[in-house]
Amino acid sequence: TNVKRVVVYNRKDAGQDRINGARVLLDGEQCGRIWYKEGQDVYVVGCLNTANYANATTIRIESTSGSYLSLCEVEVQSQKDFQGSDGLVNLALNKPTKQSSTGWGGDSARAVD
Repeated sequence: TNVKRVVVYNRKDAGQDRINGARVLLDGEQCGRIWYKEGQDVYVVGCLNTANYANATTIRIESTSGSYLSLCEVEVQSQKDFQGSDGLVNLALNKPTKQSSTGWGGDSARAVD
């Protein structure tokens, strides 16, 4: 699937800085990284600039600090037949998810609902 960008919504309540340095991978290849900025809740990682990242079946977001990674929402945006208000559709919506561990009831499926 043609991926234009990955949009990550960070936590607002606690642990916001855990996102710092997180890697966004498409089919195992790094598309970009997320650098924490105080007060910023949404991080957009553009993946279309390199031809190798245009098509992907698996998106992975991983911590590089060895600490917990806590996210609120993840969107994988692309152009499709159906277009949203910005001309893009969220390919991740209600798709299967998994994570390496779960704490405090944070099921990964909640990130793509």
